Amino acid sequence: MIRFERFLSRLHFKKIALVYIVAAVLAALGCAIAVGTLYRDRLSFAWQYFRLDRAVESGDTAALQSGIDRLAASGDVVDVLLLDANNQVLYSAKQSVYAGGQLNLSRVEGGGSYLVSDRSPQVVFRYVRKADFLLQSVFAFDWGDILEEYGDDAFYEGGFSQKNVCLLNYISDRDSGNKLYIISSPSAVPGGKTALKITACLAMLFFMIYWVLLALWTYQNAAKCRLHAPFWGIAVLLTNLVGVLIYQFYKHGNATCSHCGASQSRSHRYCAVCGTELGEACRACGLPLSARDHYCPRCGTKKNGGEE
Repeated sequence: MIRFERFLSRLHFKKIALVYIVAAVLAALGCAIAVGTLYRDRLSFAWQYFRLDRAVESGDTAALQSGIDRLAASGDVVDVLLLDANNQVLYSAKQSVYAGGQLNLSRVEGGGSYLVSDRSPQVVFRYVRKADFLLQSVFAFDWGDILEEYGDDAFYEGGFSQKNVCLLNYISDRDSGNKLYIISSPSAVPGGKTALKITACLAMLFFMIYWVLLALWTYQNAAKCRLHAPFWGIAVLLTNLVGVLIYQFYKHGNATCSHCGASQSRSHRYCAVCGTELGEACRACGLPLSARDHYCPRCGTKKNGGEE
């Protein structure tokens, strides 16, 4: 334990903290650039989706038209369809098989949340809400689970494995009754999962380093103040910032010797470790005085030695 405290006493935590911050910032920037580069097209898709959603809410026809085309050009979009209240297709961004005429969707028998259209019997749609749709379209983390779920729901159907599963989301205009169907077939970004895993591992590593450094700094500081360093070090290791706050409140509630740095009761007139006088005391009765005291609160003696 003595060797450990000697080792800690030689550490300069201000320099260590500076190196840590610089390394953490550089690592964060590197990961952000790598992930942003790999997911550039998918992030563009998410941004175009939000812009299109706002255009639908505002009723801006010009922005709606251009927003549909921009969204269809990003990500793994199969098509973006504009339908009226009677499910008549008014516009198809990619002129797919769903363009023109009326588009009716029906549930797959026994398929739960899966839908199918008579326009393309080989395609099955999985309807998902906005948040899940964006997550799947950008990251495609659970896409394999969705395909497996469809297989579990429709395993008894003949030829179900030959069907393509697509994600379906809609944005509706309550005033006009028009709605947009966004059809997507997500695919994993090459190297994307690896980059995200590395980012998560680095974030966890830097968080653990921060946690341990905070505990070691508290241990070092408590040892200098002649407090019970192992107790405070373990307390901060277990509670992090809560333990640091409690330690600081406890330390600042005591008097600190200007000569050796030992922390002790404010009632002490002399340091219990090195014997140095702690602050100023009343010349008449010896009561320790604070910097704000002009008179002794016990006997009324003036701080400079005179009496009134």
